[in-house]
Amino acid sequence: MDEASIQTLRADLTEDYHALVKSHTAAIEQLLEEFNDDQMMFRLEAEAYEQERLAAMQTSIPTPTDHNDDPPISSTTEA
Repeated sequence: MDEASIQTLRADLTEDYHALVKSHTAAIEQLLEEFNDDQMMFRLEAEAYEQERLAAMQTSIPTPTDHNDDPPISSTTEA
């Protein structure tokens, strides 16, 4: 192989390498974007779940002014 052939081959390989790197970089960027979107959706869903849980807890906690509606149990003895 002469020097000109080596230079031509090197230029072709460099061009192929850069094209491959560009396509891989685009694929990685897409995956990262999807990952970030999924992560954001998870955070939003977790926050909504926490808000629902807190709201449910607040509505189910009895307040000190709540009274028991059941009548007191009294025992009767017959003599």
